[in-house]
Amino acid sequence: MTGTAAATAAGRSRCARVVARRVAAGIAVVMSAAACSSHSTASSGTTASASDSASAPSSSTSSSTTASPSGSTSAGRFPQGWVDEQVSFTVDGMTIYATYRHPVSSARGPAALLIAGSGIPDRNGDSPGSPEGSIRLLANQLALDGVATLRYDKLGSGRTGLGTFAADPASVRVATYEHEAAATLRFLASRPRSDASQLSVFGHSEGGFYALMMATGHAGVVPHIARLGLIEPLSRRTLDVLDEQVTGLLRRDVSAGRITSAAAATQEQQLTAAITAVRAGRTPAQIPAVAATTFSPNNIGYTADLDRYDPAQLAAGLPAGTSVLLTCSPQDSQVPCSDVDHLKSGLTKAGVSLDYAPITDMDHALKTDDTPDNDNDDAAVPMAPALARAIATFVK
Repeated sequence: MTGTAAATAAGRSRCARVVARRVAAGIAVVMSAAACSSHSTASSGTTASASDSASAPSSSTSSSTTASPSGSTSAGRFPQGWVDEQVSFTVDGMTIYATYRHPVSSARGPAALLIAGSGIPDRNGDSPGSPEGSIRLLANQLALDGVATLRYDKLGSGRTGLGTFAADPASVRVATYEHEAAATLRFLASRPRSDASQLSVFGHSEGGFYALMMATGHAGVVPHIARLGLIEPLSRRTLDVLDEQVTGLLRRDVSAGRITSAAAATQEQQLTAAITAVRAGRTPAQIPAVAATTFSPNNIGYTADLDRYDPAQLAAGLPAGTSVLLTCSPQDSQVPCSDVDHLKSGLTKAGVSLDYAPITDMDHALKTDDTPDNDNDDAAVPMAPALARAIATFVK
């Protein structure tokens, strides 16, 4: 889930777009014949955060974009009387850039922090070559439901960039991301229009993991989270997901005649050995080509750190009665419903108030999609209607 990049030789004309989308979602994608260039933290900043402490943001700046008469801006549609305020704040020397969408009215109301998945999606959920806009879609829907939102460029993406981590991206760990998210939630809670009793966190893909980390206290002291939205979330240990995805894609490459059975078997064996080594705290002796980025010097520390956590065990630690929205779709090739069922078991143990929303026709970009490769990443495509209804019901 740290952005292993590659793609099958089929469909090369759109390969870069597909890889960017899947990297943003945290999925390993196999490259059997160098169809696309690989993704790495060293070159593109798949790293993380603004804070290594629980300190509050030390300063902020802002500018605003008001909705036009049609209720739309370049960032997407939102209701009349709402504004996109461009904000920034500094935490431990790092400047985080974000968009705070809220009503023009000064009245206090509900507000939600939105967290994108792994890779390099920006505050809107867009990655280079893949303007799918999953986080923008969430912000649009929540505004229609009367909920203000804060979406941000995590470290390594958008305007925030790598900052002080540019010199040592290998030092990024889970704590880096979680502290950044926690600081951003504190910033949202400090806004005059935010009702502290009505704060939500919505996490997409790996962003769901960080939502869980905050809601279970792993990220330190944060404002009370009244609602938790886990939207197509990371639901199992990351190296288990990597193993399943890469193995499946290798076998499909064999069936399509793109690689030999022997070559696939060798890479499967190398992958198994590499996972075993990482979990034992060792550097892998051999790294399979299909997972070279995941096990690269810049990524391996973060990968090992993330793999220590089972999302279902995290979920079991949520306070009883927490309101949780959990989505799953058989059309999502990156987070299958079988994975989400594992996470759901932890939520059940915790005794949360669960809104479980299985959606039959939604891809990982949160759009209606009946294509075989979930390639519906057109920025103009709206959110899947069933998800929009589930969110509207959840935040009432």
